[in-house]
Amino acid sequence: MASESMAMTKVRLDSGRHLLKMTDELEFGAVAAAWVQDSENGHWWYLLVTPMVDNLGPTWIYERLLKVFQKWKLPVGISPLDIRIASPFESGVQSLFGGITPRMIENGPAPVVDLNIGNGLFVRAIVPYRTMPSRAKKTDSSKAFERKVLGLLAA
Repeated sequence: MASESMAMTKVRLDSGRHLLKMTDELEFGAVAAAWVQDSENGHWWYLLVTPMVDNLGPTWIYERLLKVFQKWKLPVGISPLDIRIASPFESGVQSLFGGITPRMIENGPAPVVDLNIGNGLFVRAIVPYRTMPSRAKKTDSSKAFERKVLGLLAA
């Protein structure tokens, strides 16, 4: 259940890597991705950061991802309810990913100090998979993403 605290296990760590690989195959355009732990309840959310949010909104993205998840099984250890989508241009998201080092990606969960990344989410810890470039671009991957999703659904 999405509101319960869950431990960051090897299974969940692996599921995060696998989900990022899945979205890359779909040309999703994730400029950053990480498990982030909610300060309030300890729940781990999988955060995908993409500029598509700014043009089309999270609902458009979720609708397509849910269709994909009906065709491609999500990795064990993650459910659609664990996934959050954010814009790379939100100041909290920039602050969160701005302090990530390559060493943090290799070493597993790293603490952060109750950082508000928006939408009522305060982050206590992060397990980063991909960090944002210092200057995120407003690259629109929505057409490529939509084409991949439609191709998958037609197969």
